[in-house]
Amino acid sequence: MTNPAIASEHTHILIVDDHVDNLRSLAAILQVKGYKVRKATSGAIALTSAKTHPPDIILLDVRMPEMDGYAVCKHLRQEPATADIPIIFLSALHDGADKVKAFECGGADYITKPFQANEVLARIHHQLVIRQQQQQLKQQNQQLQLEISKREVLGSMISHIRQSLDLNEVLSIAVGEVRELLQVERVFIGQFDAQGHVTVLAAATAATAGSIAPERLNDPASLAYWRSLSTTQTPSSIGPECDRATAPEPALQTALLAQWHMQASLICPIWIEGQPWGWLAAQHCTTAQPWENWMVDYLQQLSEQLAIAIHQSALYSQVQALNTNLETQVTERTQQLQQALDFETTLKRITDKVRDSLDEHHILQAVLHELALALGETQCQPALSLYVHDGSTTRLRYQATASTSPAAPDLILDLTNVPDLHHQLQQGHAIAFCYCGPQTIEPPAAILACPIRAEKQILGYVWLSKPLAHTFAEQEIRLACQVANQCAIALRQAYLYQASQHQLEAMQRLEQLKDDFLSTISHELRTPIASIRMVMQLLATLIIPYQDTLPPASANKISEYLQILEQECDRELTLVQGLLDLQHLRADTSPLQTTAIALSLWLAHILEPFELQTQRRQQTLHIHIPPNLPTLNTDIYRLNRLLTELLSNACKHSPDGAAIGVTATATATTIQIVVENSGIEIPATEVTKIFNPFYRIPSNDPWKEGGTGIGLALAQRLAAYLNSALHVESAQNTTRFILDLPLR
Repeated sequence: MTNPAIASEHTHILIVDDHVDNLRSLAAILQVKGYKVRKATSGAIALTSAKTHPPDIILLDVRMPEMDGYAVCKHLRQEPATADIPIIFLSALHDGADKVKAFECGGADYITKPFQANEVLARIHHQLVIRQQQQQLKQQNQQLQLEISKREVLGSMISHIRQSLDLNEVLSIAVGEVRELLQVERVFIGQFDAQGHVTVLAAATAATAGSIAPERLNDPASLAYWRSLSTTQTPSSIGPECDRATAPEPALQTALLAQWHMQASLICPIWIEGQPWGWLAAQHCTTAQPWENWMVDYLQQLSEQLAIAIHQSALYSQVQALNTNLETQVTERTQQLQQALDFETTLKRITDKVRDSLDEHHILQAVLHELALALGETQCQPALSLYVHDGSTTRLRYQATASTSPAAPDLILDLTNVPDLHHQLQQGHAIAFCYCGPQTIEPPAAILACPIRAEKQILGYVWLSKPLAHTFAEQEIRLACQVANQCAIALRQAYLYQASQHQLEAMQRLEQLKDDFLSTISHELRTPIASIRMVMQLLATLIIPYQDTLPPASANKISEYLQILEQECDRELTLVQGLLDLQHLRADTSPLQTTAIALSLWLAHILEPFELQTQRRQQTLHIHIPPNLPTLNTDIYRLNRLLTELLSNACKHSPDGAAIGVTATATATTIQIVVENSGIEIPATEVTKIFNPFYRIPSNDPWKEGGTGIGLALAQRLAAYLNSALHVESAQNTTRFILDLPLR
């Protein structure tokens, strides 16, 4: 048994997030799987979209301006059209209180960011399966209620038949209850009399329908139709969507509808001991409504009961038995429904318990406890097991039972001893069998095994056992399979969490080693490079008195070599200083030293050196700084370093003759500084990497500037240190670095 298949192409998902990038990435993941996706960037838009076109599931971000995810969820739960839609919260909040709040306001699930695509898809599929099962259960409940109503009416009829020998009383009660149940304007029972005319024995009509005059039933067309019905026991209909095999030809049908002043008619023959006796007819007089299958079935059943009433003296005992049988069916169906509801509640409790745990042992014990409670009255003994491959042998290595955890050695089973059974289990099939081998649990038992399968891999099994002579009900099999699916999801999450923890620890160790190495090498290189630079300067000073005595070519080469040495020393010192600054920023060793500055004047001062630098490269520097920018409280040194890195990067990577722009704008809460340079475009695949330390875009240095790869990484670290945001946009041969500085 497996979960019902979910047709993703017919599944509509609403994603609510105020971050456009999150919307796009999540929508792309879902659309690849065939889901229909709608997006909303605010709570108000989400409410309007969900009410107008209710989706099948909603992915809802918690943190949003104006209306957060909790408020949106509460509004949706208060609307009848959206009250039952599953809502999965997406949030970077890891606190348990936030999750509790999400579930209290009506959330179905909670996924913390950053999330993995497989996890999101699995949880979406899980919620869709639960919703589909709930809808199926609701439909089954409605059908059961209708069946109960039909049985109650039929039972009432039988009761009257038992208590009365007056045929007229029985027929009068019958037509009244039929009209009430079917909600029609007219119901009557007629039969042929000795003179060959149709006589109405009992009728129930609404005030708007009027009675049936005898002449309407005894006109030539009607009599011919009634006689044709005497040859069959099949119900016949007149009107919309009628059965063409039993309906009269179109002209006669039109005449009958007009003659009887009605829009649709359903007629069931009443036969007694193989002979036609009369008809039970239900008619719509004001609207042409089609006849549903259950109406036809019910009317036919009632016709049979009326036949019993007419022949009551001979068939009374059979009616009594039928009534008892019907009551038994209703009782059994009610018990089945109650068991289904109990199992559904158990499954929800299991889902809630395993969803918040990443401990394998805790997951198995929680599932086992709930299974034992749910199956306690069905003589089922639940068990769980996981397995491990040992060479060519598959052996169960862990088993938790109601009384034993972990398993005792004598409870370990070797499934390779039964290859046919083992093969089917490996294929993911749930199997019920009798296992009486030497390794079986004593006494011999009937066993149901449901594989715990995740991504085509068998992680273990859910076992149910009963006494040997018993069988497993469909509800028990379905519950075991659904529990196995929940175990698979929970165990897979636990394994992924363990793997991620190991990976995180390894990455932290590598990061620490890298930081230690960079810190050490930076300190070790700074002193010798500074010494080399000082010696080089002394050497240049010693050579100056002798330059006039040297040949011009030699003197020029000496100057050129000294200049190259000075540039390389400066470059290496810049690299070392950048590495040290990165380490200091990561370590967060010094607090912000904020100062209030008039940004318009301060920016003009910062940009002065770059005006000369751009002129040397025949570049054009465009400055757009309003004189009325608000006062900014910030760390001047770090902001200076940040803007210097952005401007140096723009000058370095712009071709000769290119335009470089610096723009500043202010809003109520932020000041935005944009550094834009033309003549170069960063490939879309590289945009997310340029802020990584030591990363340089391949084949993106046509002017051979030889960047160190730490300038932009340092800029982003400085931006974060200033509680600001730095991001890049690159398109149409232009690159823009955008810095948002908070005013408060």
